[in-house]
Amino acid sequence: MGETRFTWDGLRLLHEQRFTQTSLYLYADASHDPLARVDGIGEHQTVRYYHNDLNGLPEQLTETDGSVVWQARYQVWGNTREEISGTSLAEPQNLRFQGQYLDRETGLHYNTFRFYDPDVGRFTTPDPIGLLGGLNLYQYAPNPIGWVDPWGWTCVRVRHYTNKKGLEGIKESGVIKARDNNLVYVEPARKKPMSVRDAEEKYQITKGKGWNYVETDVPEELLTWKLNPRYHEYELTVKGEITLKNPTFTKRK
Repeated sequence: MGETRFTWDGLRLLHEQRFTQTSLYLYADASHDPLARVDGIGEHQTVRYYHNDLNGLPEQLTETDGSVVWQARYQVWGNTREEISGTSLAEPQNLRFQGQYLDRETGLHYNTFRFYDPDVGRFTTPDPIGLLGGLNLYQYAPNPIGWVDPWGWTCVRVRHYTNKKGLEGIKESGVIKARDNNLVYVEPARKKPMSVRDAEEKYQITKGKGWNYVETDVPEELLTWKLNPRYHEYELTVKGEITLKNPTFTKRK
């Protein structure tokens, strides 16, 4: 028994402390895919590296010399079939699917806004965004290999047009900054990208800003249709900046 304290960077687990043991987590850019775990502080600090499946599920944790200190095998929906920990690993490795943390007392995975049960491959409570998440309110994802749901929410793929400088800035910062009335204007990414000319004419954006675009996943409840005062048409918007999630960047000649 004992108390574990968690520190979060937004909606990502950053740090945990149990008694004198501490762990700091490092992730890939704009992702919940873990790269490394820094255990301890000062001269007792040890860096350990994650080796993950394609969906970000940790399979091994290794020392800097390559020696394996933890490894696991799973069933398809994330239930642990086998787990082996070395004696040098003081704290257990509890990260599972991206955004999930194993509660070893219950066997459930904490998934930010609700718990996930890997035995049945479903959440234990309905989607907090209701029917916007789809008809099956307990579904984790269509499949656990090619999909992730780090917040326990349904996300929508959107597209944002910008120029070369804007694209580089977005790529470097990991966010799309809100400009007009603290809004980011986007369009559903399921639509075919518009030509440069069509994008600039439709959205009445500065010449050159239709050349490039970024696509990213956004929680569906953050999306709102608003009337654009410039040309009196409704557009899909997000209030405030967008933190990139699984982004792709396209530069057009």
